[in-house]
Amino acid sequence: MRSTQTQVLSHVGPIDWIDLAQRWVSNEERAVFIMVTALRGSAPRECGTWMLVSQSRIAGTLGGGELERMASEAAHAMLSGDGQWQRTPLRCVLGPDLGQCCGGAIELLLEPIDANASPWLCLAAKALSSPAAQALGFAIDRPHLAPYSVTDRHNHATDASTHLQSLRDSRLQLFLFGAGHVGRAVCGIAAELPVCITAVDSRKEWLARLPTATNVHHQWEKTPESIITTIPMGAAALVMTFSHDLDYRLCLRLLARQDLAFIGLIGSHSKANSFRRRLKADGVTETVSERLVSPIGRDGPPGKEPGVIALAALSEVMSLLHKPVLESAQVSRVA
Repeated sequence: MRSTQTQVLSHVGPIDWIDLAQRWVSNEERAVFIMVTALRGSAPRECGTWMLVSQSRIAGTLGGGELERMASEAAHAMLSGDGQWQRTPLRCVLGPDLGQCCGGAIELLLEPIDANASPWLCLAAKALSSPAAQALGFAIDRPHLAPYSVTDRHNHATDASTHLQSLRDSRLQLFLFGAGHVGRAVCGIAAELPVCITAVDSRKEWLARLPTATNVHHQWEKTPESIITTIPMGAAALVMTFSHDLDYRLCLRLLARQDLAFIGLIGSHSKANSFRRRLKADGVTETVSERLVSPIGRDGPPGKEPGVIALAALSEVMSLLHKPVLESAQVSRVA
C-alpha cells in the first residue's frame, strides 16, 4: 500500500523537472514524468504543464482536482508494476470521464524515469545552456525512442506524433530594488507566481529577512544601480528602496535601457511628479519618462499596508507582462 506521507513540492518552474529528475534518479528513486501534450476547450492548465511523481513525492501540478488524481494514480500504477513501464499516452474528456466542469479534453504523456533515463536527462540538462536547443522531443507513438533535443521546433509544430517539451524558462524576470517591508511582501507573494525575482539591496541584514523560494534570489550590491547594465532584455524592474536619491538614480539608469519591458516606482503622486521634473531637468525626454509607471499599483486594492501595496504592484506587472509559461503552447490536436 502506498504511503500517505507524500512530500509535495509546489514551488517549481517550467524546467525544474530536469534537475529534480536527475536528483531523484541519483538517489535510486524511480519517477513518472507527466506532461500535458494537447488540449481542446477549457482545461485546468496549458500544454507543457508537468508533474513529476514518485512513490513518496510529487512536484508540480496539473491543476489539482480529478484530473490530477487520475494522472497520479496512473503514475503510481506504473511505479508499482501494475502498468507498463514505458512511455504511455493518456486521453481524458474532463466532463464525461471525470465529472469536471471545465468541459474540455486533454491529452497527457507519462514518461518513466529511472537509471536508464540518465543519458537523456544529462542531454536535457546540457541543452538548457545551449542557445540552439529549444525543446525536448518525445515520440508519442514510439515509446522506446529516447527523448531528443530539438533545435527548430517550428518544423515539428504540426507533427501530432511528437510532443515538444520546452527547454526555455519563459517566466518573467523581475528585478526588485529594495528589500524593505514592501519588498519582503513582494517576494512572499511572487514565490507563488510564474516569475523569477532578483531582490537587490545594499543592506545585507535586510536581504537576510526576505522569504526564500526557488524563484526568489537575493543579491547584495554596494551600489545597486551598478547592475542595471546586466539586467536581461525584456525584464521588469520595481524600485522601492529606502532612499529617494537612490530611487532616482535607479530610475534614471533604468530608463536608459530601452529594452526593459516595465519600470515601476513606489511612492505618491507627489513623488512621481517630482521625479518627472528632475528627469526633464536631466535631459530625459517626455516620451522616455512616460515609461516610468508611478505610483505603481494605483489601480489595485486600496490600503497602505506592505502586503496590499505589494499585491497591487505585482498585479499591475502581471497584467501587463504575463505571458504563457510556454511560449509555444501547442495548438490543440485533440480530435
